[in-house]
Amino acid sequence: MKLYFATLTAIVVFILATPSLISAGTLPDISGTWYASGDRSLRCTISQSGTSVTVTNEQGKTARGTFLDPSTLDTDWGYMGGRHIRGVISQDLRRISWSNGTFWSRGSGSYTPPPPTPEPTPTPERLNVSVRVENNASSPIYVYAATLKNGYSGRSYAQCVSFRNVSTKAATDVDFSFVVTSHSGRVEADFGQVDRGTFTPPINIDDHCWQGRLWSDRVVRLMARETVLVKRVTFADATTWRAGTPFMRGYANNATPLPHPIEERPEPPATPEP
Repeated sequence: MKLYFATLTAIVVFILATPSLISAGTLPDISGTWYASGDRSLRCTISQSGTSVTVTNEQGKTARGTFLDPSTLDTDWGYMGGRHIRGVISQDLRRISWSNGTFWSRGSGSYTPPPPTPEPTPTPERLNVSVRVENNASSPIYVYAATLKNGYSGRSYAQCVSFRNVSTKAATDVDFSFVVTSHSGRVEADFGQVDRGTFTPPINIDDHCWQGRLWSDRVVRLMARETVLVKRVTFADATTWRAGTPFMRGYANNATPLPHPIEERPEPPATPEP
């Protein structure tokens, strides 16, 4: 009986005096890339061999450590005066909470850097263009207002015209030409627009506008003057007027009716002096 008790006591003492043995096969795989505080710009790494680990923090400092159990690490940061920091590994193996109050985490896949912060869209140059209308006195369409401005959204322009039909019959198509030049007279933009509708004389057609893509800032800075020209008019009876040809006028340019329609002929070009 005494021998049995002595043997049992020796076994208990042996068990209590022997540290727990950890099998490497029971340890989680925490090797790879981690991020301090979950910040993808603060990259850390862990490599492991058996129960030993080597950890490198976001500053490039390295420490050696070991598993105390499958969910706890003990690391020795020699450059901190031999300070030991313990880490508790989460069950999903995605987070290590360190005893100094910090943590590391890792994503579920390969690291994808965040997209670059987009540059703010620069404010486009402002159009500052003076407008004049050519052949206004000898056209069946009298333009009483025209503007070229920056558009209502983004980098676009808005070309607007206001006009009235001063002929004796309704028009259905008005073909406009817009030419923009610099102060030196160089052509910076040349474009057109056909306005379609029913334009009964002498009703005012206010602010018919078209938008298009704004020119480059360099071109916009050079733009100074715009010339608006009515090139062609198609009437409801399918006849057509073209710039430089006569038409029957039924109204003055200010919309006052004439006592009798008159044939309006364009003025001949000036003869150069000898």
